[in-house]
Amino acid sequence: LALWLVVSVVYVGFWLAFAMLCSVAMRRAATSALIAIALWLAVSLFADLLVGVAADVISPVPAQATSDQQLANAQTQLFLSHLSPTTLYTDATAALLDPTVTTVGIVTQAQADRAVAGVLPLDQSLLVVWPELVGLVALTVVGFAAGYVLLMRQEVRA
Repeated sequence: LALWLVVSVVYVGFWLAFAMLCSVAMRRAATSALIAIALWLAVSLFADLLVGVAADVISPVPAQATSDQQLANAQTQLFLSHLSPTTLYTDATAALLDPTVTTVGIVTQAQADRAVAGVLPLDQSLLVVWPELVGLVALTVVGFAAGYVLLMRQEVRA
């Protein structure tokens, strides 16, 4: 639970960094708040839908699709969904709170046959979600850094 709390704080920190970036970038507070809330709602509610549409455009699946085409579409969808902080947070919390989760990506039948049956210890669960945790921390750091740089540029001009 302590690790989940740390991941939750980083996730909230990302949205705080984004709100701070909007506040620095926009002249009016109301505009900043509306943009931050609108993007949060769009990412939280419609990210999966938008990712599915984008994956179908990037790697389309025809009516008589082969398994390679379907796998390419699924991999594209997984890659695009990992650009969303909500997906990163959801995957990380699922593996940290449920030790029966052994993967957060695409699993082929050959990989499923070689998977370890049973629950994972905490260190193995951390290894499963390590890329998601690094991505979430990186997005948070980039958000704060961008807000800080933008603020400093405005302060230097003033």
